Amino acid sequence: MQRIVFLMDEVESHLHPEWQRRIVPSVLKVLEELQPGMKVQTCLTTQGPLVLGSLEPISDQQRDRFYAFGLNNGEVELNQIRWVNQRTAVDWLLSEAFTFQDASSAGSIDGSPKARACAARAAGPGT
Repeated sequence: MQRIVFLMDEVESHLHPEWQRRIVPSVLKVLEELQPGMKVQTCLTTQGPLVLGSLEPISDQQRDRFYAFGLNNGEVELNQIRWVNQRTAVDWLLSEAFTFQDASSAGSIDGSPKARACAARAAGPGT
């Protein structure tokens, strides 16, 4: 066998965050050691910023490609994105890969109504 195509969908599914950081480099190492000289093409899907971060030390911009699915007028698109190391999971969430404007939880972005009411009571009248 001279070539293998390895597909792995939702790499991070059901994994502890520490394993999300380790799984892809470990799998790639095993694939490289299967048979010396064999060409391996790996296709991975993930929604995990920790998984993407784990690829930073081993990514090769000349060889590797990074794509993101998008939705445009109800149609699914596949868009190639330029790989840029982000350093942290939060930076990945705020990157072009995820397009979040804020990495906070949805309820904390505007402040939950309960939290605002509690803060107002604690501050007292007239504040």
